[in-house]
Amino acid sequence: MRLSGEGLCCSQILVAMALEDQGRSNPDLMRAMAGLGMGCGTGQATCGVLTGAACVLGLMVMAGIQEPGPAPVLSSMLTQLHQWFPAAAETPPDKVSCAAVLGPEPTTASLHKCSVLVAAAYDKIMEMMKNYEMLSRGE
Repeated sequence: MRLSGEGLCCSQILVAMALEDQGRSNPDLMRAMAGLGMGCGTGQATCGVLTGAACVLGLMVMAGIQEPGPAPVLSSMLTQLHQWFPAAAETPPDKVSCAAVLGPEPTTASLHKCSVLVAAAYDKIMEMMKNYEMLSRGE
């Protein structure tokens, strides 16, 4: 994955992919997303792929919406994301920490799993955007 070679973490890669697809850049958002990588830096918190994907959904779904608060469809999409993630990550439904996904000591093999999961999460986001007929908002 090209972006991981640039030193970006999983959550940053997801946002970078979304911004790139939209022809946009947002350096402040990219820096902020670093806080979600590696399970919020400890490995013990929720996997950055899941939190990053949730942020990308918010970014895409809320594009162009001026009202405060999330759009009702966002809640449904986030529920679908949370239901999809454990199977994709090969973890029990209640175990979605970075450590549960990669193991207690990340290895080259487990970090490859992370790259595969990032790509799968982005595919899932795009699938949901298509299913909800919202691709024009995100692109």
